[in-house]
Amino acid sequence: MKKYIIAAAALLLSISAAAQRYGVTNFSVCYLRAEPDYESALETQELMGIVVEIQEAKSYWLKVKSPQPYTAWCTDMGIVEMSKEEIDAYKAAPKYIVTAFHSQVLDQRGNKGQMISDLVQGDILRVGYKTDKKGNSVADIDKKGSAKVVLPDGREGYVPASDLMDLGKWADSRKLNAKNIIATAKEYVGIPYLWGGMSTKGFDCSGFVRTVYLMNGVVLPRNASQQAPLGVEVSDFTKLKAGDLIFFGQKGGLLKKEKITHVGLYIGNGEFIHSSHVVRINSLTEGAENYYKNAPNLIRACRLLSTEEIQDMKVRNREYLPIE
Repeated sequence: MKKYIIAAAALLLSISAAAQRYGVTNFSVCYLRAEPDYESALETQELMGIVVEIQEAKSYWLKVKSPQPYTAWCTDMGIVEMSKEEIDAYKAAPKYIVTAFHSQVLDQRGNKGQMISDLVQGDILRVGYKTDKKGNSVADIDKKGSAKVVLPDGREGYVPASDLMDLGKWADSRKLNAKNIIATAKEYVGIPYLWGGMSTKGFDCSGFVRTVYLMNGVVLPRNASQQAPLGVEVSDFTKLKAGDLIFFGQKGGLLKKEKITHVGLYIGNGEFIHSSHVVRINSLTEGAENYYKNAPNLIRACRLLSTEEIQDMKVRNREYLPIE
């Protein structure tokens, strides 16, 4: 009897595995919503080239689980469904990461081509190849700096090579320290706040922090409440260091739970950078010209830069948080 139970369990597992559906995000920014409706709240965004699990379909909407982790609805044109074998091949393929804030994929080299897709910083594209005179397959980049790329849906196009970097080399080149984190954060000053935003098209508070760390080679969880327990807690706010994450909200107590509603990045001298109405720099010091009126609601801080935990969050060579 035990033998039959084990065999039945194995069969169910194989059926379940066969039933799993996967896809890759195909828009520069996929908008993931709470319900399958364009009027539904924007829950988060996912960048191009990310592997997701497809859980459900309704009309022209797909319910997907992204590796942020987040589960929400995306229009089906934003997802390229692939078999498990195709997903494995996609993961193994050499890729570029977009390093420019904004770029374009054109259908021909030069500036006169038709745009196939827009791009934002952090998007992932497969490398386009050509055969050289010796018969070797090499990345197709012409003398004018136009790189051939392959979109998730298989379309080919051209992007300025200066807007791209080999994903593996890029990941290896990231040096996670306070100086680089703060420099990246300041590049985004002025980008408007967008609820659910996690791209250079708009940020919410935790999407901003996640993107700052992402562009320094580290993948944080999506939401502020998921970010708060990371690293080492800094309980004495007078000892904050540049690069610490600071969290605002409601303190916990006997009759109420702690509630984190906002996150920012401490940059030193009593100031921090965050996405609130717009990405901006504010002060925690009362009386300062740029004093943040919600500063009294600072309830938690964490330090990530000096912890081993951060090593497990690094972007791996040729991988960008794939669903296993």
